[in-house]
Amino acid sequence: MNDKNENSHGFLLGFFLGGLLGAIILVLMATKDGQKLAEKLKERGEELFGDLEEKVGDIEEKALEVKEKASTKVEEVKEQISNQSLEKLDSALAKLEETAAKTQEATETLRKKFFTKGGKPLS
Repeated sequence: MNDKNENSHGFLLGFFLGGLLGAIILVLMATKDGQKLAEKLKERGEELFGDLEEKVGDIEEKALEVKEKASTKVEEVKEQISNQSLEKLDSALAKLEETAAKTQEATETLRKKFFTKGGKPLS
């Protein structure tokens, strides 16, 4: 029973809105004042659409600027990170070379100390 009431309310609402919309269209199309009003509404709609297109264009332009700035910043950060990585790699290689030189010196010292006989190398 409840479904029937809801359906009848929906039907009545649709019927009422359809009649109201039909009356508005009839007034706009059938009378001179209605035609003038329809023309004004059309002009206003075109103005609003033009304004909207202009604003969309502005937003697109600003978005492009933001994209370019972000891209530039990303490139700067990427270069900075790359430079820092190269500096750290250079530092690590320098330490490795220093350690290798110290190891070679220590090896020579040990050879002289333990692998000599009468001041002459064993071989």
